[in-house]
Amino acid sequence: IAANAGGAWSPIGDVTTTMLWLAEKITVTGTVAWLFLPSFVVSAVPLLGLSWEARRQARRAGEEKEEAPASAEETQVTRGGLAVLLVGVASILMVPVLKMSTGLPPYLGMLLALGCLWFVTDTAAFQSFAGGEAHEGFEGGGVVAALHKMDLTGLLFFAGVLLAVGALDTAGVLRDYAERLVRLCGGS
Repeated sequence: IAANAGGAWSPIGDVTTTMLWLAEKITVTGTVAWLFLPSFVVSAVPLLGLSWEARRQARRAGEEKEEAPASAEETQVTRGGLAVLLVGVASILMVPVLKMSTGLPPYLGMLLALGCLWFVTDTAAFQSFAGGEAHEGFEGGGVVAALHKMDLTGLLFFAGVLLAVGALDTAGVLRDYAERLVRLCGGS
């Protein structure tokens, strides 16, 4: 629930809002102003329920409240991890700004966001490698390590779909088919 409804506050957080934004049926500022609070609530309520259930299960199993579910190294927030998170969120939020100011298609904006994140993580990893000491929070390998952990076939499928739809839109094929459907259905 939280993953689906939580992203609706941004024109790039949900497929439906992305389609409405690209068709110029909604604006970025209007969408954020009207949908941020409801999306936040819909995201926070399941999270609160899950945390309550996790604490209840921990008590039932006889575990102490202070005991962490994973090792301290895995759950520790570092400056480097926080920097990567902030760069990632800022890059994603720049996609609508790039679309409005330059006309850059959103999928290219997301690829630019990935490139910025990749640059930040690789730069920090290179500095720690050249200096001989580990930079705090950049020991995980960056974007390359993350790409090795994810389902690459699914990622390539969605990238291909986005590229194909973008190409069809640029060529005018989608508009032609939409106009034919409107004529065929009589505007209903």
